[in-house]
Amino acid sequence: MFRLTNKLAVSNLIKNRKLYYPFALAVLLAVTITYLFYSLTLNPNIGKIRGGETISMTLGLGMVIVTIASAIIVFYANSFVMKNRSKELGIYGMLGLEKRHLISMVFKELLIFGSLTLTAGLGLGALFDKLIFALLLKLMNMKVELVATFQPSVFILVSLIFGAIFLGLVFINAFRIARMNALQLSREKASGEKKGRFLGLQTILGLISMGAGYFLAVTVENPLNAVLIFFVAVLLVIFGTYLLFNAGITVFLQILKKNKRYYYQPNNMISVSNLIFRMKKNAVGLATIAILSTMVLVTMSAATSIFSASETFKKRMKGIHPKLQLWLGYMLATCPVDIFISEGVRTLETQQEYYSRGRTKPGTVITWVDGVKSMSMHQIQRDGYGHAVDIYYVGWKNTDPANDPRWQTIYEHAKLCAKMLGLQMEHGRDWKRVDSPHHQLMEFDATEVQEFQNMKAKGINQRG
Repeated sequence: MFRLTNKLAVSNLIKNRKLYYPFALAVLLAVTITYLFYSLTLNPNIGKIRGGETISMTLGLGMVIVTIASAIIVFYANSFVMKNRSKELGIYGMLGLEKRHLISMVFKELLIFGSLTLTAGLGLGALFDKLIFALLLKLMNMKVELVATFQPSVFILVSLIFGAIFLGLVFINAFRIARMNALQLSREKASGEKKGRFLGLQTILGLISMGAGYFLAVTVENPLNAVLIFFVAVLLVIFGTYLLFNAGITVFLQILKKNKRYYYQPNNMISVSNLIFRMKKNAVGLATIAILSTMVLVTMSAATSIFSASETFKKRMKGIHPKLQLWLGYMLATCPVDIFISEGVRTLETQQEYYSRGRTKPGTVITWVDGVKSMSMHQIQRDGYGHAVDIYYVGWKNTDPANDPRWQTIYEHAKLCAKMLGLQMEHGRDWKRVDSPHHQLMEFDATEVQEFQNMKAKGINQRG
């Protein structure tokens, strides 16, 4: 009987190859995408990129989602194949094969099929691995290099994950065969999907879950918590998507069915009835494909956005005095209000442009120093550094009141950080003409101190 089940397993795969093509495609897609995400996340070259740690963390969260979605795709595809083969399995049972023989045969089929598709998927992943890394570099506007990205650990890890998935399929298929007799198996294909329970409740929960997910994604402001909240939002959207596909579409189709004017049309009656008949399984597959494809794009976009943000931060920090950079680090890490750096070093041209507004050009007055007669601390000083930065709270708008309490919180914390670091600093809220975003370092060498005092004696300001 052992030899018989071996022969049957091979012959069934060949005979049912058209049925197994979609299953193979689903597994190939799942393995390839999973491999690419794992390889990209664990790629040591990511750490060499600015913001690499955060990018890796974001890709890691995406990796979890992709793994879950891939598992669902494989389970769904297997369910589709087993349902279509139920009649064949039932006939085998009627011809005398015991359930243990059927389970053994199905196990060997999965073993052969899984080995071939997993090997092919890993090969495709390794083939496109370099290209995906190059695409990430291209999106980040970095020099594209097709560096070696082969990682044996990724091969092992992905193989173990999909080995566990196929092991789960073995148990599911064995349970399906064990709980049905030969007659039930032969008739299973002809039976439609069972009508789900609590469809209205599922639809409401799906809408709430999806709404909550999008709300979290849109309203998050704390950059430190953004990635984690985004991950939670993604899980809520995934949960809501499955519920809406599984129950919401069925509820919608039932509403259409109750609409006699619409339903009692030849084409509409057939299409609506068929959709309701098969919607449960179709919904799971459609939802999984939608989520998987979307998550690939979202995760790559998130990683690219994080890099862009780090590049912007780097540009704004360029040329700022090291002591002021240290103070900024303390501020960004410990300030009770979420803040961001709006501007650091200014060129002479930028300073003159700002000075012209409200004077020779339309707009409101931004600064009181022209950059030549009086020099802004934003400009490069004699020590080769800019001594001023503008800091705003996250979510700031032009329409916000000047006495917003967040400015006072930032001001008090700015003074506290300066005191902790032993720095001589001046803040825009100290001035007669209040400039809340402005903070400047007032530390110079002996020559510069004397020069600064002479400038003050002459009535020349170094502000703005």
